[in-house]
Amino acid sequence: MNIIKKLGGSSSAEKSVPKAYRKLGIDATRGGIDFPPSSEKTFVTNRYGGLICEKNFTFKVVPREATSWIVNTPYKTLDDLYEISLEPLPKDQIEEEHFIRVSKCKRAFEKEGVVFCDCLSLILDGTISILGWSLFVRARYQAIDELRRLMEKIASIESIKAKVDAELDFPAVMYGDDIAYKNGLMIDPKFLRREWAPLVKKVIKPLKKRNIKVLFHSDGNLEGFIEDIIDMGFDGLNPIEPVSYTHLRAHETSLHLVCRLLLE
Repeated sequence: MNIIKKLGGSSSAEKSVPKAYRKLGIDATRGGIDFPPSSEKTFVTNRYGGLICEKNFTFKVVPREATSWIVNTPYKTLDDLYEISLEPLPKDQIEEEHFIRVSKCKRAFEKEGVVFCDCLSLILDGTISILGWSLFVRARYQAIDELRRLMEKIASIESIKAKVDAELDFPAVMYGDDIAYKNGLMIDPKFLRREWAPLVKKVIKPLKKRNIKVLFHSDGNLEGFIEDIIDMGFDGLNPIEPVSYTHLRAHETSLHLVCRLLLE
């Protein structure tokens, strides 16, 4: 917050944030134009992204890195997956809200010569946030149909947003799901290939049709899954963590795949 106001001034976030980015030499971003939170807070809502739940979630927001997460989810047991309603907002509402947000960001950053690339996400990150890791793992083996339906609902929302992005002709759009940590994948690659990858491919399809570059974001070491990322249609990778890159240097095949993804 202090850096942004020091460099961008103390006017609205819509003016200050892009100006600060330009002065910092940032030429492209997927971020928004809100000031980061200045204090820790907790709030309760029945909405998670484009989903509405019949019960409430409790979120916590902390100033450090503007991080927020669910501290209390209504989904505690496998039965909750069947009993608690969680449905997408109407399509026109998703379209309108997303168009307003991204077009506002695009205009604001472009005024300062900063390229804005939207970021789609949440098929896995959102599902795990809603359920928690323990219930997510149990559902994979004991309630796969309900887990699949939840992932499909999130994917349907991101697909609507992708169509909006395609019409706005972004030079690039990012899709993000954290599927790895520094030593490798966090999730069974068979599950990723069977359940997750087909949904992601549907999400990015309208972008690929418009020849918009689509970048994939995941923290961690993606060795062993980079070929899959290429086959899914992604044009770039973000980020390449130093610890993962150091590991990949010892494996010529994996390094070749990273280079192929970045250069094609």
